[in-house]
Amino acid sequence: MFGPLKRLFSKPDSPPPPAPAPVVWPISMAASAPKAAAPPPAGDVIQVPLSEIVARLPATLTPLILSTATGTFPLPVQTALAQLPTGAVRIPFAQLRQHAPPGTFAANPSLDNTLVDLPLPRILAGINPALLARRPNQKQVTAPDEVSGIFEAKDKARAASPPPKPIPQPAAPAPASQSA
Repeated sequence: MFGPLKRLFSKPDSPPPPAPAPVVWPISMAASAPKAAAPPPAGDVIQVPLSEIVARLPATLTPLILSTATGTFPLPVQTALAQLPTGAVRIPFAQLRQHAPPGTFAANPSLDNTLVDLPLPRILAGINPALLARRPNQKQVTAPDEVSGIFEAKDKARAASPPPKPIPQPAAPAPASQSA
């Protein structure tokens, strides 16, 4: 009677098939060498350490790391400002690979479009605060005076109540005099 249920919830008798062997892509120096691109002017760039970017690489890209990442990645300020409203700044892996020293990453063109998150604290520290202005259509709301803060009621109750009276200590007994 319970045979079909047992088969439904029991483990299969045969072991699962072995995982496929990882694919090793040959290293092509031509593909991993930085391409000549006109760098943006120095004032319009945020230098992000490659070591911090590599620490955030997705799991699919970590096998492509061949050596310790040194140096910085030049992120244009305009790129960062355009992506900050989304809550993250991302670049394609191909762009990261182009700016990394040769031999840092293995070439794998199939993963070049994978997006890599950049560290927001570094980016925000490198942007001029004047560029981070509020939106012009952002509303500013002021609360009426009768609306109090969430901790204000406790503070008023403490201030209105009298301080606790000190507890009197019993007087020490007088030493007994010895008469001889």
